[in-house]
Amino acid sequence: MDKEKTSNRFKERLKRVKKQPKEKTVVRKDRSRLIATCLWLLLITILFVSVLGTWLSLNTRSSLNETNQVVEAKQAEDEETFNVISADEYISNFVRAFVNVQDDDAALEERAETLRNYFVYTQEFQDESNVMYTMPDFEGDRTLNRVNLFNVVEEDDHYLMQYKVNLTNRFKKEEIDQELLLNVPVLMENEKYSVKSAPYFTEVYSLNGNIEVEEGHQTIEEYNGAEKENILAFVANFFEKYTTEDMEEMGYIMNDPSSLNGAFVFDELQETKVIAEQETFIVVTKVMFRDALTNIPHVNEVELVIRKNNNNYFVEELTYH
Repeated sequence: MDKEKTSNRFKERLKRVKKQPKEKTVVRKDRSRLIATCLWLLLITILFVSVLGTWLSLNTRSSLNETNQVVEAKQAEDEETFNVISADEYISNFVRAFVNVQDDDAALEERAETLRNYFVYTQEFQDESNVMYTMPDFEGDRTLNRVNLFNVVEEDDHYLMQYKVNLTNRFKKEEIDQELLLNVPVLMENEKYSVKSAPYFTEVYSLNGNIEVEEGHQTIEEYNGAEKENILAFVANFFEKYTTEDMEEMGYIMNDPSSLNGAFVFDELQETKVIAEQETFIVVTKVMFRDALTNIPHVNEVELVIRKNNNNYFVEELTYH
């Protein structure tokens, strides 16, 4: 009986003892592979975007360059070239009308009408009361003797055509000759020309440039070898043929045949120098030709490149200086 009570009491105690809940075992997943994959995708994306950006940049730059080339080509195509010959043909007539002035009402009216047709169409130059047309308070005449185009200067928005004019001013029995430069500002559009503003006179300036030119072969030692005498004889014979033979005949002794074919006769060689250069000889000389009829002398400085083949000389090049 006591054993049974004891057993029941033990069971009651067990019932009063709270069971501790079992802890759940958490198994963490391995995410390192996922992270690595994401990083690679990110790097690949960055690389792709970078390459794409570079390609687009280069492609855009190439397109811009092509566009610029097209624009520049179009501008160059649209830009007119100033034709000096046709401009002179037109403007020289204006110069004649402008310089010639007669003390006569009918002549002045004709002159004014002619000049208006050359000027740009503005109120100033279409105004009949313009001093250039009315020429108030003058006496005498002005006559153009000679005119020639002296120079053409390109300005910012026009061309300045400069004419050297020789003119005579007359008043009663007095005459004065002058030589001046008449400067005419000219506009061009669609190969047509107009005088932009009133022309003006200036002094004729010198075109002498005093340009120094270094003489060729100055520092090269002249050839004085055994063949010099034969070379000089060949050159003299060459120019004898050059003045008398036709081009077909000259082809036997010249690489690029040419000829005077009787227009002049050969006289002599002056200041001749022979220079040896590897397999050729350079001959620099002044050749005096004379007119076959009048004997008028004509001197040219020439340079010949001569090659020797099988004991015969041959002119590979003839150059006039």
